[in-house]
Amino acid sequence: MMSVLLLALLVMLLLGSGTYLILRQHAMKLILGLGLISHAFNLIIFSATGLTAGTVPILPLPPRKADELPEAGHFADPLPHALILTAIVIGFGVTAYLIALIQRLHEVRDGADYSAGTAYHDVEHFSPGRTGEPDDYMYLEDTLNEPPIGRAGTDALGEAR
Repeated sequence: MMSVLLLALLVMLLLGSGTYLILRQHAMKLILGLGLISHAFNLIIFSATGLTAGTVPILPLPPRKADELPEAGHFADPLPHALILTAIVIGFGVTAYLIALIQRLHEVRDGADYSAGTAYHDVEHFSPGRTGEPDDYMYLEDTLNEPPIGRAGTDALGEAR
């Protein structure tokens, strides 16, 4: 009984802490909060398996005849454990993706593109008459303002047929 209460309190603590961190306006706290919430749900799934301290997942078999197979009630259900392992792997992948995404966001915001080997602002993609530092919105505007190639009734060079 005490272990169930302790597990419930731990789940409540993890869910509360994760929710608090998600509501902060900091990217790394968001990632940590999502991790805590995923661990809380893993504990909820684990507590649903019914295993308690000091018990084995394969229960001792009662005496039986040689040609009888053991009943399914003598084995712990492996599905919740497989779900927990899958959730851990998926959670790790999502966390790694979010960290890479936030790192890239900071690089773009600070004006450095270290992954390409050159600075993003060294590339000449300004429209005539623009001054100042380009940003992603300027690049998007330049891309959208380019004439489309291959409209209906034109060839690949944009000339009428």
